[in-house]
Order: sequence, then C-alpha cells, then structure tokens
Amino acid sequence: MTDSSRVLVFVHGLWFSGHEAFLLRRRLARRLGAADRRFAYHSVRASISESAAALGDYLGGLRADRVDLVGHSMGGLVIVKLFERAPLIRP
Repeated sequence: MTDSSRVLVFVHGLWFSGHEAFLLRRRLARRLGAADRRFAYHSVRASISESAAALGDYLGGLRADRVDLVGHSMGGLVIVKLFERAPLIRP
C-alpha cells in the first residue's frame, strides 16, 4: 500500500538509465509506503549542475508532501548539487 503524499525518487549513476534499479526502487518504495519514480538525465552529455537544475524542475512538478531521494553513484552527486543550488530545500 502506498501513500500518494510520499514519493521515492531514484537518481541513477553514470552510464545508467535507472531501469536497472527497478527491483531495488520498488522494494524501497514499498517499505516506505511510497510511490516510486525514476529521474532520468543525460549523465554523460549534461554537467552535474545542469542535471541538478533538471532534478529541481522535476521535483517541483511532483505532488507529494514528502519526497525521498535515493542516488546511485553520480546520482548522489546530482542530489548534493541540488541542495547546494537550492539551500531552501530541506534535505
């Protein structure tokens, strides 16, 4: 059972798309009682700053009271950069 006010967003690493983490994403979301989403970005063509800005835009479009971010490898760096760029967002 999921609570639509809580969303888990998976941010993939370099050279990946996020599809490979489907089972992990699904299990984590189920354990949290959250809906699961995948944020896809161009890990090779875009800079980490550009990807962080795109992640911020993506998160702004979600309808949720709580968002849990899970980053794999470079995805974690994208999340950290997002918090550096937008200090008003609470980690």
